[in-house]
Amino acid sequence: VSRYNAVYIIFFMLGLGMLLPWNIFITANMYFRKRFIDSSYEDTFENYFSVASMVPNVVFQLLNIFVAHKVSLSLRMLVPLITMLVCFILTAVMVWVRSISTTGFFLITIFTVVIINLASAIMQGGSFGVAGKFPGRYTQAIMSGQALAGVFSALASILSLAAGGDPIHSGFGYFLTAVAAILVALASYLLLNRFEYARFYLYSTQAPGPEFSVPVPTLDICVRCLLYFPMSVSPLQIWVPAVSVMYTFLVTLSIFPSVSSLIESVSKSDGSKWTGEFFIPVTCFLFFNLSDLAGRIIAGAVQFPKEKSILLPILVLLRTGFMPLFMLCNAQPVETARHLPVVFNSDAFPIVFMVLMGVSNGYLGSLCMMYGPRLVAAEEAETAGITMSAFLTLGLGLGAAFS
Repeated sequence: VSRYNAVYIIFFMLGLGMLLPWNIFITANMYFRKRFIDSSYEDTFENYFSVASMVPNVVFQLLNIFVAHKVSLSLRMLVPLITMLVCFILTAVMVWVRSISTTGFFLITIFTVVIINLASAIMQGGSFGVAGKFPGRYTQAIMSGQALAGVFSALASILSLAAGGDPIHSGFGYFLTAVAAILVALASYLLLNRFEYARFYLYSTQAPGPEFSVPVPTLDICVRCLLYFPMSVSPLQIWVPAVSVMYTFLVTLSIFPSVSSLIESVSKSDGSKWTGEFFIPVTCFLFFNLSDLAGRIIAGAVQFPKEKSILLPILVLLRTGFMPLFMLCNAQPVETARHLPVVFNSDAFPIVFMVLMGVSNGYLGSLCMMYGPRLVAAEEAETAGITMSAFLTLGLGLGAAFS
C-alpha cells in the first residue's frame, strides 16, 4: 500500500472529477430553465441534454475498447481533462453573456454537452484501464469517487432549493465548482507517476489479481475471430462480470430517476415542506446516492461472492425485482393516469427500497468492476478495465432507454 494511501486517494479523486462536473451541470437545471424561459426549449431542454450526453458517452466508451491501446495513456487522460476544463470555463462565462439569442445559446450548450461527455467517456475508459493494472481496491476507489460526486450534486440541489437563491448566480457557482473538480483530477493524475508504488504497477507485468492467467479455450478463439475483437482481451474471459455490471446499471437506470422521482409522499396533502418540496430530492436523490456510496465503500472491505462464483450473476439478476416494487409505490405520473394499484401505501417503503437498491448497485457494480481485470493476464488488465467501463456505460444507456 502506498504511503498515507496517496495512490488510493488519487484514484478516488479521478472518480470524483470524472462525474462531478457533469452531475453539477445537470443539477443547474433551474439556471437553464431560466435561460430558456418562454422558448420552445423551456420544457424540453433536459430531454435534449439526455440524448446529447448519453449517445457520445456510449459510442466513445465502445470505441475505447478497440482504439485505446493505440493511444498513450497520458493523451487519453490529459486531453479529455483539459477539454472538459475549457468547456466548463466557457459554460461559466456564458452565464453572463446575454447578447446571444436563445437558439444560439441552446446550440452552444448542446455542443458543449456533447464534447463534455465525449471527453468524459475517454477519461473514464482510461481511468478504469489504468486502475485495472493495480489491485482491485483502486478500481473500487474510482467507483467510490463517482458515488461521492452523486452525493455532492444531490446535496447541492437540496441546499439550493432550501436557500431559494437566484438561479443565475447558483448556476455560475455550480460551474466554478466543476472547474475546481476538474483541476483537482488533473493535478491528481499528474501526481500519480511520482509514487514508486504506482510506477511498479504501471510499468510491471505483475498480475493485479490471481498469479495465473485464465487459459484461452479453442471456442474462445473462434468467438474472438467471429467478433473481430481487435485486442488482446478475449470476450469469454470477462463476459460474466462485464454482462453483470451492464445489467446492474440497466436495472438501476430503469428505475432511477425516471420512476423513483415520481414517487410522492402519501401525506403530500398535509402541506408541509418535507412531504411536498423536499420529499423527492431527499428520499430519491440523496438517499440513493448515499446508499450507492455506502455499497461501493463496503466493496472495498468485503468481496463476496468471489469472481468465479455463480452467486454473483444470480444476485445481479435478483435486482430485477426492484422494478415492480417501485412501480407499486405511490408513483404519480404527470402526463398519464396511474393504472397500477398503490400496494406500498407508506413513505417508509420507497425509502427502504431506495436504500436497498442503492447499496446493492454500489456493492455489486464495484465487485464486477474489480473482478474483470483479475480474470486476465497482467498485460491484458488495462484493456479489461477499459472493456468493463464500456459495459458499465452501455448498461447506463440501455437503462435510460428502457425507462
